[in-house]
Amino acid sequence: EICLRRTYGKDPLYGLLFTFGAAMVIEELIRIVWGSAEKFLQVPQAINGAFLLGGLIYSKYRFFAAAFALALILLVWLFLERTPYGAMIKAGAHDSEMVRALGINLKRLRLFVFGFGTSLAAFAGIVIAPIWGLRPHVGVDAVIPAFLIIVLGGVGSFWGAVLAGVMVGLAVALTALYASEWSLLSMYLLLILVVTFRARGLFGKKSILEV
Repeated sequence: EICLRRTYGKDPLYGLLFTFGAAMVIEELIRIVWGSAEKFLQVPQAINGAFLLGGLIYSKYRFFAAAFALALILLVWLFLERTPYGAMIKAGAHDSEMVRALGINLKRLRLFVFGFGTSLAAFAGIVIAPIWGLRPHVGVDAVIPAFLIIVLGGVGSFWGAVLAGVMVGLAVALTALYASEWSLLSMYLLLILVVTFRARGLFGKKSILEV
């Protein structure tokens, strides 16, 4: 976070490139220390196994992961929309100088946001590990779909990202059901289709300069 401070107040691309580069360095360090062999976390017995529904087999753990994700999304939304600290975070994202003028410690706020975002990523990694497995480049594998979802939903739109995530998941799953070789390509085709008609994504808004 100390190194990331140098990117504050500049083009967001600087922060994006810095964190992506840091992720690649961490990936290589993991590969050197623990090797590149893939490992899997054991699923607790209570949510292990599968069940039949409508003639199809469903994994209990995948339903648990989906429920956990929905609960986490709701908690994050409540925190951002219904708490004073959430209001400060949104204000700091839109106008950091005004937040500083109001006497709010901007460095402490940014440190909290960094830690909060890192914690969310850690929770997501723990939940997805039994499905995706653990390997050095698993984080980078998740970065591309994540950015695709952000662009698809509209940069800065919370519920846009949620809807885009559901759409991408459905597109990949349904494509894999009928043409598995096209499953990963389907999310890129979905992005092209949406951006063709809505350049700012599903819920993207015009900036002040464009109004």
